[in-house]
Amino acid sequence: MSRPSLDEKPKHCTDAVVLAGSKGTQAFAVGGKQVWKPYLELGGKPLVCRVVGSLLQAERIGNVYVVGDPGALRLALTPLMDRYPGRITLVPEGDNLVENCFRAFFLHILTDKGLLKIECENLDPEHLRAYHQRHREHKKIPALFVASDLPFISADAVDAFLNLVPEDAELAFGIVDHKHLEKMRGVLGEDVGLDMWKLGALHLSGESVRLNNLFYVRPLSANPMVYPLLLKLYQHRWLLKQDGSVDSGNWWALSKSMMAYAYRLPGRMRFLRAMVNFIPAVSAMFFARITSRIGRGKWLAKPYRVLLRRRDMEFVGSLMVGIRGYLTMSPHPGPAIDIDVEESYRALIDNQERAYRKIKLYLENEFR
Repeated sequence: MSRPSLDEKPKHCTDAVVLAGSKGTQAFAVGGKQVWKPYLELGGKPLVCRVVGSLLQAERIGNVYVVGDPGALRLALTPLMDRYPGRITLVPEGDNLVENCFRAFFLHILTDKGLLKIECENLDPEHLRAYHQRHREHKKIPALFVASDLPFISADAVDAFLNLVPEDAELAFGIVDHKHLEKMRGVLGEDVGLDMWKLGALHLSGESVRLNNLFYVRPLSANPMVYPLLLKLYQHRWLLKQDGSVDSGNWWALSKSMMAYAYRLPGRMRFLRAMVNFIPAVSAMFFARITSRIGRGKWLAKPYRVLLRRRDMEFVGSLMVGIRGYLTMSPHPGPAIDIDVEESYRALIDNQERAYRKIKLYLENEFR
């Protein structure tokens, strides 16, 4: 498949949503000014420009919808909007990340495909439920949701992930083998600051993985009740503290939210099956993470990891959420490296961006 020309919208591709909002997030202090993460510069370009540019170059991506402050985004993305006319849409942000996902998909992607506009400007479960009922035939329409703080995302990484997503997937979380990140830190050394990204892993049976910040979703396949759940999951998403230890409070909050949501879905037998699998799986993940940090951690964690096969995790997650979900292993670790805290960004820009250039060169040579 050849790359699409600059003025041609690719056909039969997945549209992408870049989440570049600033509400509810913390600005970074750079050069005496407050700068929101999407507009932090590396290699002379804002991060949001790097992410959007990589998506536009990917063979599997159609249009790109960027959610945030339209004025600031237009300043940052003007070169790309001129180069790829008609393929970038700026979406005004809402009050939180889930609201931003709703606005991009329901108010723009669907209407651009000729579907009737939903009868609400903000996320409303009742309007969503009615819209789902009217448009069941369009539940296969997908979108790729991407964060805007990924300095090492590439078009090849995006294509590789989408090529591996199963055809029947209604939800696919991108993951990467943690060995790639461990090897990179070993080759480049501690001075590049990779430890500041909290390179903690989810220890499964036979493999350790980390999310790579690429999320494939078919929103019309999900029960509308999932949106309040997603907001709670986002608010308690930090399963590890800054030092890499387990944040038990967030683990408990996530578990409670998942169980409450699963209980409200239709089908009591489905709920019982989900609980029988979910509670042991979460407990095993929790203890596998704790024991992996103690002395001979790999051996202590092994009994818990036996219960955590990737296929089992997909089965449990699908039961809990009510849609078919997958953990899709991507061969490219670049998107897994995001910028969570200010120290991470400072590590990249120190000494004329020495660490940024070293990591970028390593990824380009190892994962072409």
